[in-house]
Amino acid sequence: MSSDLCASCPHPNSPVVPDGSDGCSRCRTCILRDCTSTISKTSRDGSVSLVDDDLPVVNFDSVKECYCKKVNRWMQLPRSADALYCDRETLYLVEFKNGSLKETLGKRLNPKDDEELGINLGQRDALIEKCKDSVLICSDLWGKRTRWFREHCVFVLVYNEDKNKTALKRVASSIRKKARFGLPDKLKGFCVKDVLTLTEKEFSTSLLSTWRDAEEIAEVDA
Repeated sequence: MSSDLCASCPHPNSPVVPDGSDGCSRCRTCILRDCTSTISKTSRDGSVSLVDDDLPVVNFDSVKECYCKKVNRWMQLPRSADALYCDRETLYLVEFKNGSLKETLGKRLNPKDDEELGINLGQRDALIEKCKDSVLICSDLWGKRTRWFREHCVFVLVYNEDKNKTALKRVASSIRKKARFGLPDKLKGFCVKDVLTLTEKEFSTSLLSTWRDAEEIAEVDA
């Protein structure tokens, strides 16, 4: 990230960063602080939240908008994940899908379905683009090369189980466990360390539970 982005920071009380911090720390801290949200809000589709939980996360859609204003306010907004959670050395980019993954999205996207994987190919391509665009934004904010994200970043798709049961019944259990919707084959090892595809229930009992435990431990230590 160029130094002029921090120099032109619009916030009157830009954060003070510790000595020895990387050159992007001030701008990154400023943006992430202003985009604080919750799991419930970032997973909301209309008035309904896919996962109703008040765990603090970063609204990455807001990060994208703030970042683009700093880079080029006239640019077409890229795609992005819904939420970002930082767990020590791991960044989790989370995308929530409350609808059916079999639905066709727009004329520009591929209208075909992959019956074996249980997803509309246009939706799959859009998810891949969201992951890649989000990593590019994070690369600038963290001042890291893509290699770092292949070692420290995980893309998480959380989807509505009830609205995707029909599609998943067509998928062999071995395929479903290894590579739901074919996303890992397109992203894992290329721009992220791993790809997780979880129902809202799986997400709540695994990752979300782990994150909440970590937050509670951090509060005690503080």
